[in-house]
Amino acid sequence: LHATLAPARYVEIGVRHGRSLALARGAALGVDPAPELAVALPDTTRVLTASSDDFFAGPDAALADAPDLAFIDGMHLFEYALRDFMHIERRAGASTVVVVDDILPSHPAQAARARRTRVWTGDVWKLQACLAEHRPDLFVLALDTAPTGLLLVAGLDPANRVLWQRYNPI
Repeated sequence: LHATLAPARYVEIGVRHGRSLALARGAALGVDPAPELAVALPDTTRVLTASSDDFFAGPDAALADAPDLAFIDGMHLFEYALRDFMHIERRAGASTVVVVDDILPSHPAQAARARRTRVWTGDVWKLQACLAEHRPDLFVLALDTAPTGLLLVAGLDPANRVLWQRYNPI
């Protein structure tokens, strides 16, 4: 996706070792409460040590404005992934593409809300159904990539408040 889209602005929620963040060639921002960087990052990359909720509520949130590409791979629980998506969409540009990791668990143990396996998706898979039901205006495409799939989302509308209004019932 980095090679094809060549994003000038990239945002990543959940950095861990920084391998996917290292692919960015334009201005890049990574947000993670406890990054464990294992690779060198380009000079155009900045990593902020914070939870995504704290980041989006804080003074640095504008650093995530109008990304061309955003990758959500933070806490592997549906409500966190949904909030991360909502925050990114609020700051999206006309052509922003969001990619969500861990939407295709291989078996129920991977999809448990408490981690029990090495490869853990949690219940992030629920995001696809949620967007299909509450935001049918979005382009949503599941990709069967190893090890646990990706969800591509486009057609974002920063003015849309449907998910914000329905968050608690969802």
